[in-house]
Amino acid sequence: MEVQLREAKSAARRGDLSQARSVYDAILTRYPGNRKAQSGLAQLLRTDGSKPLRKPVFDPIQPLYTLYHKKDYAQALEGAETLLAEDPLHKAGRDLKAACLRMLARPEEALVIYRSRLEDDAEDAELWQKCGGTLMEMLRLKEAEQCLQMATRLSPDTVYNWMALTTCYQRQGDNPNAYHALTQALGRDPENISALDLLGQILRDMGKTEMALSAHEQALELAKRPEERSRIRTNIGVIKSAMGDRASARVSYLAALSEQRDNVHALLNLTTLSNPEDTADLTRRARKLLRQERTSLTDRSKINFALFRLLDRADSDPGEAFGYLETGNAQRRELIHYTPRNQKALFGAIRTLSDGAPELGAAAPGVRPIFIVGLPRSGTTLTEQMLAAAPGVHAAGELTMVERLSLDLMRRLESENRTAPSQGDMQGFAHALRQALTSVAGTAPVVLDKMPLNFRWVGLMLAALPDARVIHVHRDPVEVCWSNFTTSFSSHGNGFAYALEDLVEYHRMYSDLTAHWTDRYPARFRTVHYEDLVQAPEPTLRDVVDWCGLDWSDGCLHPEDVGRAVLTASVHQVRKAIYNGNQRRWQRYTPFIGTLLEGFDAANAA
Repeated sequence: MEVQLREAKSAARRGDLSQARSVYDAILTRYPGNRKAQSGLAQLLRTDGSKPLRKPVFDPIQPLYTLYHKKDYAQALEGAETLLAEDPLHKAGRDLKAACLRMLARPEEALVIYRSRLEDDAEDAELWQKCGGTLMEMLRLKEAEQCLQMATRLSPDTVYNWMALTTCYQRQGDNPNAYHALTQALGRDPENISALDLLGQILRDMGKTEMALSAHEQALELAKRPEERSRIRTNIGVIKSAMGDRASARVSYLAALSEQRDNVHALLNLTTLSNPEDTADLTRRARKLLRQERTSLTDRSKINFALFRLLDRADSDPGEAFGYLETGNAQRRELIHYTPRNQKALFGAIRTLSDGAPELGAAAPGVRPIFIVGLPRSGTTLTEQMLAAAPGVHAAGELTMVERLSLDLMRRLESENRTAPSQGDMQGFAHALRQALTSVAGTAPVVLDKMPLNFRWVGLMLAALPDARVIHVHRDPVEVCWSNFTTSFSSHGNGFAYALEDLVEYHRMYSDLTAHWTDRYPARFRTVHYEDLVQAPEPTLRDVVDWCGLDWSDGCLHPEDVGRAVLTASVHQVRKAIYNGNQRRWQRYTPFIGTLLEGFDAANAA
């Protein structure tokens, strides 16, 4: 549709008003509520006094589009349902109802409508795109990918379809395919601002920070609207922060907020920089945003986390600060729909799958992997940063390929009613994993994959890759759970972190599983205690380096000097000399975290 709008504007500029009217008319036939097309056509009619190509007829759905664009989704939904009661097959009414349901956080009901519509219009690319977008909202990313691939096949010149597919790949952590899909979009529209900005994000996640900055800066030069410029400046701030340039990151975030006052992402990121001079202004901004009714639940959650950080840093009233934290977590948990029961089932299935996996013999050619696992906020980033200084090591950050390949294998076995993989299954898994790891390692013979939650897949990893080693970083349970509870993660993968009782239960499952890996792979799975790493770094790390088969470098003891971008919540901690960050900070909140303390029998420690 964006391509058609540009085509109409181009025709109008060169004086071909008939062609411009035809294109606008075609858009409005399919998208009656499109404001840009309505405005463009109205301008043409004012220009030459011509009549519309079709006689205007009152359509009862038009007022409902108006309600939708005013974000009155409940009223628009009610109107759409009234319209459908009279005409159940009204296509635009069904689409509007589905759109309202999505905006009202009811994607399951919207999906039923789209799938029903596809039974009649299986060649409608837009329907496939909407179906894929809805599945993404439900975090059913593999199904979403299939729908969005269909949309690109049916309408390959629609840039938005390629961008939606790119986002789907990106959320799965499949950056190579995301990059490929985005090149298809940019090949059709090289100056698409959103596509260039998205390119920057993907290149950033691939570790190509200079190229990422260039893409964002190109997008910024083209952007005119304040909200676009604000978003791009925020992404530039993320890269500057990842590179350790806190001053430039702060400037970018402040500029983003000057362009768009309600840029919650920029505000939240600015609070992580710990600049005392910003505290009062950010607190005022955050409270003001929280009072606005139009602020979404997602943004409200981020604002509440930001207010906790600001009040905690200022040593304000613990009760008030914890109130914001508790609310932010509850809102995030509501958005993610986390269920402990599903996690218990997953852990059980992983144990069955891994214990039945045949172990492969000699290692295949390619990079030698070292996996760093543990709970988030346990010290995995610090461990990676220290080992990254060893000769011949490439630190690849948090790669998602292990989880993606493991889940694909699990789903395939389930569809074939098998509980254990065959030798052939494991050979295919090993080949794909080794190939993916080698592709990100460059010329380095050893690659570090620091995805914490890969602790779940240790059995498959070690069975498939006989030369792999796994470093398990363990931190005091109360410390690590509290650190998780106070973090607003950028992804949806840490759903257990948003309720104290969920954290306690998840920690128990994690402890049971890592104990099992210790028993099964005593020579290849090693636990390192975070407290030892920060209190006695040299003897602890020398032992780990030797166990990994790496050469020692004194740079391992100076993680703050390792020149690489860090894209995790620990970005600012690892830019400092080794220290035990925020130790026992939870004690200020002892009256409010009984669930956590009792869960680990730590009440006396409080």
